[in-house]
Amino acid sequence: MLAAGANFSCREKRGSERSISRVVPPHPPRAPARFRSILAWALGFCTLLTACSVQLIAAYDEYTVRKTADVHELCESLFLAIEKAASTPEREDDLYPKFERTYDQIVVGLRVLEVRAAALERNEITVEQVHGWLESMLKIQDLHRAKSAKSEGFSADAISVLREPIAQQVRSILVLQLALKRGK
Repeated sequence: MLAAGANFSCREKRGSERSISRVVPPHPPRAPARFRSILAWALGFCTLLTACSVQLIAAYDEYTVRKTADVHELCESLFLAIEKAASTPEREDDLYPKFERTYDQIVVGLRVLEVRAAALERNEITVEQVHGWLESMLKIQDLHRAKSAKSEGFSADAISVLREPIAQQVRSILVLQLALKRGK
């Protein structure tokens, strides 16, 4: 029995025999070559994108963390020494010349840290944070110099007010670096 819609044809074979064979339709049409090449490029591009990652900020820097801790320790030592000197009866104890060397060490440490941070790619945030810390310390130094010129020193209360912004700047640097270490 023949199936409905089937195409058959008769062909003669060599000799006198006839055979009936089914006509097989050609393969389904293939996509145009241009479409296949665009599809191949798109798949390749997607594969490339998934293999690459874009980094918008610098990587974690151990040196920045260590140097920040070192300079912060110098700042805290300075503030503690000024607080102690402010509580003594001698007026000369808390004047600027006694602390000039420590201020210089802090400023040098911050400038070194700033240059190092600026040398790293995509590290603008850390550079700004360190620069803000440096500017704060320079203002504190200038204020201490000005007070000493009038033979005045800092009070213990003034030091506690000056200490907090420095601590906040140090925390912001460390929080950023630790977040970079965790990969966030």
